[in-house]
Amino acid sequence: MSASVSITEDCGLEVIDLRGYPEFEARSLHLRDVATQMQGMQRIAHAFVESPETILQELVNAAVELCDADSAGISLEIDAEHRSDTNYFQWVATAGRYQRFLNATLPRVPSACGTCLERGQPQLFRVTQRFFDLMGVAAPTVTDGLLLPWQVEEMRGTIWIMAHERVEAFDSNDCRMMQGAGRFFRDGCAARAATAHADEPGKRDGRSCHGERFGAPDQQSAAKPDEPCVSGS
Repeated sequence: MSASVSITEDCGLEVIDLRGYPEFEARSLHLRDVATQMQGMQRIAHAFVESPETILQELVNAAVELCDADSAGISLEIDAEHRSDTNYFQWVATAGRYQRFLNATLPRVPSACGTCLERGQPQLFRVTQRFFDLMGVAAPTVTDGLLLPWQVEEMRGTIWIMAHERVEAFDSNDCRMMQGAGRFFRDGCAARAATAHADEPGKRDGRSCHGERFGAPDQQSAAKPDEPCVSGS
């Protein structure tokens, strides 16, 4: 099975579906210390319980550290009432060299986030200078990146890591690590949304994942290093 590749040279984006992309599976770039990985996940779990207002930042900080990423972040599809084609996604947490872009908004098209959500699977992506010229933004290009979708009820977005100089920076172990972090995020959002439903029946806060208090997910369910990076569906 061949990979789905979205190459938009005019827009400076390349997005590759990791299903059927053996070149990525063949990468083996890092030696993984299981103890270090578990410590990172434990810090995230601790933040859920002790300082839930910092959980998004803890997630992206851990992604930078555990995946040796230059930048990491979480994007959120802006709620339907407030979004437009030019302001469709918002970066609600950022770390590393892209930390200064916290709360930045991106258009619906062109968008690596949108492609990732359409495919519903982890994506490999690259961003050239052309994209930033179109956006009118000065930012480091993305020479290698991973983008993973998440969804809780009607809320959805992506979690991403980037390298800005290395052509091959991430491998399937990084993908699995990000999937584990994504489970923390989704479980926390689901717990917060459930609390909001119970407190105010019929009313849902579309930004309930950004701040306020979360429920703590099970650490064992959040980190499964042996499961595949992508599903066959």
